[in-house]
Formats: sequence, structure tokens, C-alpha cells
Amino acid sequence: MHWLSLDLVSHFPSLSLHAVSGGKPVLAKGVTSEQRGGLEWTIPHLDSLLKETGVSLSQISHWFLPEGPGSFTGLRIGAATVKGLLAVYPRPVTVISSLEARVLAFGKESLAAYRVGEGQYAIGHYTEKKWESKVVGEKEIPAIAAGRAILVDSGAKLTIAGTVIFELHAKQLAEGFAKSQTAKTLSTPEAWLTFQPSYWGDTRFGKSLV
Repeated sequence: MHWLSLDLVSHFPSLSLHAVSGGKPVLAKGVTSEQRGGLEWTIPHLDSLLKETGVSLSQISHWFLPEGPGSFTGLRIGAATVKGLLAVYPRPVTVISSLEARVLAFGKESLAAYRVGEGQYAIGHYTEKKWESKVVGEKEIPAIAAGRAILVDSGAKLTIAGTVIFELHAKQLAEGFAKSQTAKTLSTPEAWLTFQPSYWGDTRFGKSLV
């Protein structure tokens, strides 16, 4: 089996191919963009990734996507790209909070933050082993973090003490799958065709659910 993850919500988009052995994903190969990119970056690099590993699109048994929060354009393009490929090769798709994927990769004692509006951040962290996420004001973050590392991407404007630049990478989506509390697997065409990413906070696109 092979799992393929795509992340276009981060500052540096990425693709990762995992070979699955004993139910555990082992990274076969990954590629990361040196700058922002969408569909024009994804398709050529996906083609190269498959050719270099000798894996065909029909051999992908499971897809992984970040559910958000993240770049509005990246979320839309990522979901649309995978939906288009699934129209030819239907497969289960798992979506995971991009905040939780960061925390799982860095360490459960950390807190992830993503700017969703002027002075507003979507944050996510574990409290007594339970995942919690919400939108808060920038000034509220230090008290909630309580000395823990605050994970942000390189495009963030957060300068609070304890802030760490930690980019999301596609491989973290598949690797965090078994531990994730936010992961949702969409197994049927009806489910993944109607999937809409989570657009957080007050943006020019309107207020969305957290």
C-alpha cells in the first residue's frame, strides 16, 4: 500500500509518499517547494515523485490533506486537486487539522497558532490528553501557552516569547494519522466530493465556523 499526502496550506507546499508496512507509514520520498505554489507546482512535482519512486497513481491507496486552518487558496486548490484525481481513482481521503499535525510532529506539550485575522489567531493544543482548538486574540496566547512552545509558520507575524517557526509538512499528516484526534476519513465519493475545508475566523470571505 502507498499513502500520498499533499499540503498547500503552508508557506512552503509539500508532497509526501509513504509505503505502508505493518499498518505504519514509512516515508518513501517527499518534495517541498522553495516558494508558494498551487496547482502549477503540484501536478508536475506529483508526476516526478511517482516516476522517481516507480509508483503509479493507481497504486495510491489513501490520500491525506490538511483540513485547515491555512491559506484559503491552498485549501481550495489542494481539495480540488485531490477530488479531481479521485474521480479517476476513487480512494479514501483523511483530513487532519493542520494545527494538530504540527503539534503531533513537534511534541504534544506545544501549542500551534495560525493568524486568521487582524490580531486574531486560531490555536490548538492538548489539555489533559484532549485536543482543543479555538480562535483567540493575540494577547490571550501567552496565558494559554503557559510557557510552552508556540508553533507558527514562517509567514506569521507573532513575536510572543516562546514562538518557534515550525512549518507544516505533508509527511506529518500521514505520520500523525494514528495519534490524531481530529482526523476524519472520507471513504465514499459522496463524502469526499462534498468535503469543504475549514476556513477559520473573520476573513474577507465571511465568517466561518471554528
